Amino acid sequence: MRCDANVSVRPIGSSELGVKTEVKNMNSFRWVERALAFEIERQVQVVKSGGKVEQATMLWDERRQAAEPMRTKEESHDYRYFPEPDLVDLVIDEKWLESVKESLPESAEARAKRFVSQYAIPEYDAGVLTETESWLIITKRL
Repeated sequence: MRCDANVSVRPIGSSELGVKTEVKNMNSFRWVERALAFEIERQVQVVKSGGKVEQATMLWDERRQAAEPMRTKEESHDYRYFPEPDLVDLVIDEKWLESVKESLPESAEARAKRFVSQYAIPEYDAGVLTETESWLIITKRL
């Protein structure tokens, strides 16, 4: 897997997107999660301190758990955005999407809320029960 991701933050209530950065060199879901969390926090701190986020390409360093500037970009045309010629357009049918949503299992959050309301289980216990898949074994035995 290879993933490059764009990150842009904006103050709460603002409708205008902030300046984006691109984070590169991520090759696992865990690295993507860590790199995005790092870059989001970095941008938030820059904005909160009154600074300006620069449009740049950031390189993720897993050993240091940090992203560092690889190169800066002045304008979006520097990124040379163009459609990938080998990929066809992806069109998702709304009926199909709804059927997929309906077939999904109950989320852990919804399940925990249901356990609290239906079985009067304390919120903490409901959280413990639903944070793992062990509830499936219990449910199947009932």
